Amino acid sequence: MNQVEFNDNLRLWKYVLGWSPGSQWDHRAVIFKGKNNQLDRRLDGRVATMVKGVVERYEWYEDNTSTEIIAHVEYVYTRMPNGLAISQDGETFFYNTDGTTHPQTFKTRKVYSPLEQMDEAVARRNNVVKQISIETLGFIALLVYGGDFDAAESVALPYLAKHSQLISVYVQGGDNITLQAAIEADTESWLSTDLTPLGIPGTTLKQYIKASFDSI
Repeated sequence: MNQVEFNDNLRLWKYVLGWSPGSQWDHRAVIFKGKNNQLDRRLDGRVATMVKGVVERYEWYEDNTSTEIIAHVEYVYTRMPNGLAISQDGETFFYNTDGTTHPQTFKTRKVYSPLEQMDEAVARRNNVVKQISIETLGFIALLVYGGDFDAAESVALPYLAKHSQLISVYVQGGDNITLQAAIEADTESWLSTDLTPLGIPGTTLKQYIKASFDSI
């Protein structure tokens, strides 16, 4: 059921054109897929939780500086043994003006076609690459160069470029074995950096990078 009647205290109502108390709205049209024809502004969407390239929680705010959450959606996937997505179940939670969530949620379900399964896998692996690239840069800057991100880029970017072909093969086809073997053979001194100071005990940067590509 797309249209449900919420109370008049949702933070969302502040941004809906023509809304009046007691109105019913298609909340999927208001928030999902960037549709903002019913809003007086486009809400700022943010990835809140991503694990192995999979977005598990997404949040909406007024703009990119706001800390007052308006709504969030949680995703749960059903997958084949090879990692291909069978379905995605989403549940959206709407926030009241007092910061509590409304008891009524909005649920969606997507079933993937074979082509969509491949697209999702490529997007997921691409997220893995983006995430580990950002994390690697940050780890090097903080632990090797005392917060100097320019110095960190001087070693992180060439390292990623060195493996660009294998990374591309991984993203497009899921071959993580060859990429992980190449990472294991790397000898850059900063790869032995201990991540314990950042709350990742007993793990070197090389081990962390390699493990990030476990997902196919």
